[in-house]
Amino acid sequence: MDAMLKGKLQRWNDDKGYGFLEPEQGGEQVFIHISALKNKGRRPVIGDTIWYQLEIGRDGKAKAASASIIGVPVVRRRAAYAGRNKGRGFFSKMKLLVIVVAVGWFAYYGITEKLPSVIDINTQHTPATSDNGFELEVEAKTYQCDGRVHCSQMTSREEAEYFVQHCPGTMMDGDDDGVPCENDSRW
Repeated sequence: MDAMLKGKLQRWNDDKGYGFLEPEQGGEQVFIHISALKNKGRRPVIGDTIWYQLEIGRDGKAKAASASIIGVPVVRRRAAYAGRNKGRGFFSKMKLLVIVVAVGWFAYYGITEKLPSVIDINTQHTPATSDNGFELEVEAKTYQCDGRVHCSQMTSREEAEYFVQHCPGTMMDGDDDGVPCENDSRW
């Protein structure tokens, strides 16, 4: 391991994060970058005394490495990625499973509850008895509000009656007597 050297910060450009140290033992100034100050408690200021290891950069010039400001407590920080995997165990997977199931449940029941209002007519089969006692299947139509408001948009008087009774904003009963489409000759 390289010996720790001591130097005094003579120049510092805080915006760019670098400066120069005057070595205690004399000689040329040593370049120091903010990244060399691991676990620093604060940013350096001119006049700080700094412990550092001397390294020679690619350009052949001396630079400080593994530096710390004397008299400033070292702050131990976790690596940036260390917290990302926290909680990835069994309980985290269970939380994810519960969320997925809840979203699925709400999506399914939300869609099935809303689905009939999107469909114009949902045909359901209801059993009925014929004159000779045999059970017949008769279609019973169930209508759903879907935004239609005029008689011209209806397919039957029965449908128009449903819309007037159950859907807000219809314009099919001009005299408010509960009988829709009175002037419509189609029915």
